[in-house]
Amino acid sequence: MTEQSGDSRRVILDTDTAGDDTQAILLAARSSRIDLDSLTVVAGNVAFDDEVKNAKHTLEVAGVADEVPVHEGARGPLVKDHETVEHVHGKGGLGGNVFPDPDILSADAHAASHIVETARESPGELSLLCIGPLTNVALACRLEPDLNELLDEIWVMGGAVNTIGNDTPSAEYNFWVDPDAAKVVVDELDATLVDWGLCQRQARLEGPQLEAIGAAADESRFAEFFLQVSERVREFTRNPRWMPRPQGASGASE
Repeated sequence: MTEQSGDSRRVILDTDTAGDDTQAILLAARSSRIDLDSLTVVAGNVAFDDEVKNAKHTLEVAGVADEVPVHEGARGPLVKDHETVEHVHGKGGLGGNVFPDPDILSADAHAASHIVETARESPGELSLLCIGPLTNVALACRLEPDLNELLDEIWVMGGAVNTIGNDTPSAEYNFWVDPDAAKVVVDELDATLVDWGLCQRQARLEGPQLEAIGAAADESRFAEFFLQVSERVREFTRNPRWMPRPQGASGASE
């Protein structure tokens, strides 16, 4: 792993790993500002078992698979039926052409229990980074009523504040998948919200950036991986930001 500095933040990253989340995992794993404690996987973008494989494979690409455990969590939302978005990310979640099967065992503890126990062991030292639906985090809130006080920071990618959503005109996918869990988290935790509108304004890769990544693909395994797993979603997002769902599909995703 990249050497950590004294100012690095200890982070649990909660993910529904498809091609988009792989990039967040890579950045977290390689950053000197983050001490990536573990990944927790939640039902979201694609079939749960595929998400687990994608998370483990991404850790392999990052070179930290032996150091960062993967904890499996909720395999569906708290109340509503689970609807995935393979039409956005491709079958399996990594563009429809990559189907990893890493020989890596998942950690024993359920994701929600792991979040709680780690926070209890190191009060005030742990940041929670949530880039999928919030089911695991809502369950953790029920296991530990004082979770907010035990955590240092909570960052949530979700919601559509004064902007058009990416799943329906009014809904962003992570909150749409499990709105009951989202309500628990925003009501009970002092979370910093990074909503869909902010992502659209600040985190979009335009032509010059994509060209630079393409030019580096022959020499960088990270650039090659990005181009490979994001081709399907990049094609999808060339269409308008929101459109009616294809028949039999569930929506768009970030």
